[in-house]
Amino acid sequence: MKKVYQETLQSFIDLILPRLCFSCRNYLSQHEKGICIECIVSLPFTDHFNYSNNALHQQLSLQLSLQHAVALCYFTKKGLVANLIHQLKYKKQKHIGTLFGQWLGEAILKSSNFSTIRGIIPVPLHSKRKRERGYNQSEIIASAVSEIIQKPVYTNYLKRIIDTPPLALADQSNRWKIIKNAFETQASLKKTTGHFLLIDDVVTSGATLTACAKTLLEHSQIKLSIAVVGYRF
Repeated sequence: MKKVYQETLQSFIDLILPRLCFSCRNYLSQHEKGICIECIVSLPFTDHFNYSNNALHQQLSLQLSLQHAVALCYFTKKGLVANLIHQLKYKKQKHIGTLFGQWLGEAILKSSNFSTIRGIIPVPLHSKRKRERGYNQSEIIASAVSEIIQKPVYTNYLKRIIDTPPLALADQSNRWKIIKNAFETQASLKKTTGHFLLIDDVVTSGATLTACAKTLLEHSQIKLSIAVVGYRF
């Protein structure tokens, strides 16, 4: 009876305030959440969870000692994933981050490579940027992953101490100079051990993730894997 009442109420709400797909802006059915089935089918999902030595892991392992590195989707400048990430970051569509986080969490849960994960560390925003935006999109993704894989999120392990300009505006040769000293770790992390998962929304050059991972690995005894929503290769 309760389920029937909830479905009737939702149908009434949808009639007054119809829900639209975040991507194509078509109407969503009662059972669709945020993104319609057609757009979900169109998402360029990677096969990273099937291969340890995938392209992202190869790219990041040139400078880092990682356990694993995976991306949920491929990312192109004007593609579907880019559009959704833009809405998540700049249009306050936080539900998109939750959806991506749930999908990422389900993929992680099915992979034996992540069975030893002890906790999740989201890539931090500088406090000024977080105040302006109102939230950190990587924390939203990490929280959704956490609910799926049942591992805690540690937002205090890594801090962004320099408000760097957007790396997309910098040329490739200067990105590392801009970002390399932008992060610091919590003092108590020094004695921490175990396998942790570093999470971000997208990776392009890999400079931000590399700076985060190097800071974590140099100031702790942890093992580290990386997971992102979008990978621009």
